[in-house]
Amino acid sequence: MTDIADGSFVNIAPEPATGMGICRLVAQLDGEKVTRLDANIGFSHRGIEKILERVNTAQAPVWCDKLSRNVPFSGGYAFVLAAEKLAKIEVPERAGQIRTLLSEIARVSALLTMTGNLARDTGNSTAGAIAAKACQRIDALLQAIVQTPFCTYFRVGGVAHDLADGFAQRTASWASDGILPVLDELKRLIDNGIFRSRTQGVGSIGLSEATAAGLTGDNARACGIKRDVRVDEPYDAYGAVKPDVPVQKAGDCYARFKSRIDGIYQSLDIINRLLPQFADGEINAFKRSETTTLTGLSAHFEAMVYGLPLPEGEVYAGVETPFGESGVNLVGYGSPIPYRCHFRSAGFPVMQVLPKIAVGADLLDVRTIVSSLGVVMTEVDR
Repeated sequence: MTDIADGSFVNIAPEPATGMGICRLVAQLDGEKVTRLDANIGFSHRGIEKILERVNTAQAPVWCDKLSRNVPFSGGYAFVLAAEKLAKIEVPERAGQIRTLLSEIARVSALLTMTGNLARDTGNSTAGAIAAKACQRIDALLQAIVQTPFCTYFRVGGVAHDLADGFAQRTASWASDGILPVLDELKRLIDNGIFRSRTQGVGSIGLSEATAAGLTGDNARACGIKRDVRVDEPYDAYGAVKPDVPVQKAGDCYARFKSRIDGIYQSLDIINRLLPQFADGEINAFKRSETTTLTGLSAHFEAMVYGLPLPEGEVYAGVETPFGESGVNLVGYGSPIPYRCHFRSAGFPVMQVLPKIAVGADLLDVRTIVSSLGVVMTEVDR
């Protein structure tokens, strides 16, 4: 921190519960009021973008998954879409539906985690424990229907293999009887007078400020920005389900909480609309039927092991993750190894606006503000 003025300083230690375990916040105080906040990032930098210039398209999704390992499928989805866009690969309908379904199930888990973290940071440990238990059940559901490591499931051209038998019935049962009672209980436990006094009018972001900062996802929709990649630039099966985009207006911590609850219901609506539409057919553009001959088997092996050559050119593909819009700018030059791969982080703009909205808040409210923003630092600091 430079330009030291009168006042006291405090290091706000890493708080894993808020997803900030590798970010150091330094606050300058006037009594209990924050007059300045510096966010020091860079402790996690692993050079993933540079690593992706050394691995092929079959290996890259595993590295992309490390951007946000606590949210399955969110890291590599944009890379897979960008590679398919650059190589002009048409993904089978069923493969796109599977990827959409799994992304929405994982999105519910992530939004529940953010909601539980905010509840804990405002003193409601009971609601936090209930949310964590619900996330464990979602993880068990995903494990049961995917039956493979999540980081290797989304692939260029589709998915690794089909979902387990009975996945539709299990998912439909969870989307109604499994999760809805939990949501009702969480809203009853969290949304009370104490919680509102800790969140309403705290950490407010104006519409113009959010637009200038480039906020996306629930942080932007809490400010009234009706922007959702799944609707504005639909990919895979989102064009068929046409989700609604609920928005809030206040832009404070409470509005972000409400936006994430709305997001959970939105994801459940997408899942319920999608399940009856599931098509039969291939689950990868590289059809398994072509592997019946030696030539076809050899081509399939090379594509799955050595990756697909990326034509010369440059593309961008974005997806709507639980944190906001996460995108990949991909440059190819005829090799299975990208010439350049740059990520558009959903959380980096949030870290730029955090010092502004924290000024004037009580020190006690800083943790609430950070938690409400739902930042994952490994996605910000790559």
